[in-house]
Amino acid sequence: MLTVIMLIKKLIKYLNSNESIENIAFTLTLSILYALAPFNIWYHPILLAILILKNGNLFIFLLITPIFSLIAPILYGPLHTLGTSILTSNTLEPLFNWVSAIPLTLFLKWNNTVQIAAYVISALCCVPLYIINKKCIISYRSYVLPQLQKYKITNMIKLPSWLSIFFKD
Repeated sequence: MLTVIMLIKKLIKYLNSNESIENIAFTLTLSILYALAPFNIWYHPILLAILILKNGNLFIFLLITPIFSLIAPILYGPLHTLGTSILTSNTLEPLFNWVSAIPLTLFLKWNNTVQIAAYVISALCCVPLYIINKKCIISYRSYVLPQLQKYKITNMIKLPSWLSIFFKD
């Protein structure tokens, strides 16, 4: 229980800190895209490399990704339907024949219906998702944060000073 309180405290600390809104929105977007697709040996390490190269917030990524990973299987039904329609499209058949001739594409699992739909959704939704995350964080900092600071619940989230010997910030 204390660990959950510590995680919530750190998340609120990052949301309220001077860290750039763009960096937090970028990290949230990558964590959603990471959780959307089933694990792939190429896709997921590339997303992690992008997170590291762009100096994303690793704490937020590691906290939010498992939450979205629990929600993502709910989307597998619609992703399967979309992937089936993409893979059975006659107009894309020459593209798929060309891609199947490339040796390393076997590891991309592009012929899996859920995987191909996750790639397409990720490519189409990454910019709108970033904009939505950015607007939500701006709204949080503008409207919700001042309201939260008025209540005593924010003081309750702060841990007593004697517990600081067990946890380092």
